[in-house]
Amino acid sequence: ALELDNTSVEILPHDQCIIIVGGSSQSANFHRMLARVETLGYAPYHDERAGLMRVGVYASGDRSELMDQLQECREQLEAEAWIYKSR
Repeated sequence: ALELDNTSVEILPHDQCIIIVGGSSQSANFHRMLARVETLGYAPYHDERAGLMRVGVYASGDRSELMDQLQECREQLEAEAWIYKSR
């Protein structure tokens, strides 16, 4: 991660992105989703912005593979999962 003005910015490899699967201002909800992501075997991602703690998973591959991973996250974790960072 790169620090700029007290803001952490993650530099991802060109073939990797993050799929956000949840967000909460409540610590218990955040930790529950994080544990669920880890239990299902995903590589977890998390950050905090403006008091909202977000949970996601790292994903990679070509566009077709990313869409498959997004669909899988929507089925297993959160129906409204979305791609946060992509190439």
